[in-house]
Amino acid sequence: MIPEIKATVVALRFFESPPQPTDRDYDDLFFYNAARYIYWELDLEHPAPGRPTSFTLEEVWYGPGGDVVHRASRVFTAEADWVSSTFYAGARLVGTKSVATQNPLYYDCLNRQQRTGMFSAPCSATTDVDIEDWPIGVYQVDILVDQRRVATGWFAMRAKDEIYGEVAAKTRDRSSPANVVASLGAKVTALKFFEAGDTAPPQGQRSYAMQFAKASARNIVWELDLAHSAPGRWLPLPIEALLYFKDAAGDHVVQRKVLQSAVPADWSNTYDMDYFGWKNDYYYYRAGTTTPSPRTWQPGAYRVDLYVLDTKVASGSFEIR
Repeated sequence: MIPEIKATVVALRFFESPPQPTDRDYDDLFFYNAARYIYWELDLEHPAPGRPTSFTLEEVWYGPGGDVVHRASRVFTAEADWVSSTFYAGARLVGTKSVATQNPLYYDCLNRQQRTGMFSAPCSATTDVDIEDWPIGVYQVDILVDQRRVATGWFAMRAKDEIYGEVAAKTRDRSSPANVVASLGAKVTALKFFEAGDTAPPQGQRSYAMQFAKASARNIVWELDLAHSAPGRWLPLPIEALLYFKDAAGDHVVQRKVLQSAVPADWSNTYDMDYFGWKNDYYYYRAGTTTPSPRTWQPGAYRVDLYVLDTKVASGSFEIR
């Protein structure tokens, strides 16, 4: 809860971006040698404050070794008529190291020596360059208001092969879903699908189905319904979703997404939802594929497996015709 605007934190998510954020592809695994800035995004629900209302937030980042690696205070403002808010900030916590690389002037140097007959200084085949990488490991970000922690989230910096390997390991998981979320003490009551555009209709207006038309399918949204009592504390609920497509060679994963949601202390019987679509290739390539994206739904059978903390909690199927 953020007292100044009576806000409830419903998610703390992360995305990678250049200094000025553009697209927000939410994830919890990033390439250590390619990530630029990592941004956190805090999603809030609250009554309309009635007037512009500001509050001060402190962000504390912990590195892979557990030490504080970044800390900052920021002032955000919720406008008078807002009933939900999204605020974000980021950091670039890279280290620098010098590595030897091929000297682009090496052959020019050799040619000049041969042309002039002057060999006083040897030509170097390599030259040192400074590169910046994020230290590999798990990072924790705490969000505090009035010196009280209101949200916590995690992301990891890994090598590309490790990320793809982690996804590949899940694709070999043929176990039945647990149908419970142990960290929440929740029972999975349903995993349903519906088609939507950029925004989803209210829950009572959704047309759930297991078959969708290729000609009109935009985003296929999954909805996970959970039965549980109020947890009594704000509880992160990261949900990893893998989308499989079945062809002549069998099932293979074609997209991977992460929904970094949360269950507020006094909420019970919650549901979460996210979608798969083809407007954005980011999630296609996070599956570790090396083939070009089809950029559209292919006719056939699809399966969605949902994981919470590496446990398969639900699985469901739909068809594109």
